[in-house]
Amino acid sequence: MANEQFGFNVKLTVNTGDGILTIDSDNFEIHFNVEFSDDPTPSQTNIQIYNQNQTTINRFKKDQQITLSAGFSGDTGVISNGKIKYIHPPVSEGGDNMLELVCFDGTDYSHDNREFTDEKENVKSNQIQVSFTAGVTARYVLETLSRAANIGLQIVSLRNDKTYDEAYSASGKPIDCLEEAAKFAESSLYYRRGELIVRDINAGYDESFTLSAISGLLSTPSREEDDDWEGYSVQSIFNHRFATASIIDISSRYVKGRFRVKSGNHSFDGVSAETNLEVQEEA
Repeated sequence: MANEQFGFNVKLTVNTGDGILTIDSDNFEIHFNVEFSDDPTPSQTNIQIYNQNQTTINRFKKDQQITLSAGFSGDTGVISNGKIKYIHPPVSEGGDNMLELVCFDGTDYSHDNREFTDEKENVKSNQIQVSFTAGVTARYVLETLSRAANIGLQIVSLRNDKTYDEAYSASGKPIDCLEEAAKFAESSLYYRRGELIVRDINAGYDESFTLSAISGLLSTPSREEDDDWEGYSVQSIFNHRFATASIIDISSRYVKGRFRVKSGNHSFDGVSAETNLEVQEEA
């Protein structure tokens, strides 16, 4: 297989309900495109699997838990952990059959249709209504809302665990209420490898890695600016360490410094394995 020429390995693990299904690129061709960003909605992952028999194809179902790992020999890691959302019918490609899975990295709460009971009004709706007295902290509000909505939330750090000076009422879709509380704390709500996280908007995960021409940088980073952000676009050989909020060092002829990953994607097409990033200078 093409990936064996340079020791690139891909492994797919799916909880099918009747057991764990594992497909490895040592035996089957697997291609992918994994997106990630610091938005409060799960990013999309597309996975193409080649030459599976009908019995295996039938085991894939919507909403199954799926984990994708990849990397070069002896250096692999998880790059996506979420749920299957769509399963495209198999198609023929050059004599091979190809099955494509569309997955979301984490649980998507943006279209949350669960019902919550408003104890005061004794009615049910898909919005939550939680009231707080003056003096509560942003962390307390975040923890209370995540419990009320049964949303797994990892609060890593808050930039400013401010106190609400007045009584506060959180009302609306649970994910919107969490995002509002995170902004009050000058922090960011985002997904990282399937986990919903709140963290200081300028902080990140130190990967202890310097990206250079020797370690995988494929071209000189290009300057990017728009209304929402300014930083650099970076093209690298595949590196599973890089994810939302990764802190990396870049050393190139014209761009040097320490940067936070805002967004990016991992991809493998059977020949080329790359990671592309949008980064901002660390605050």
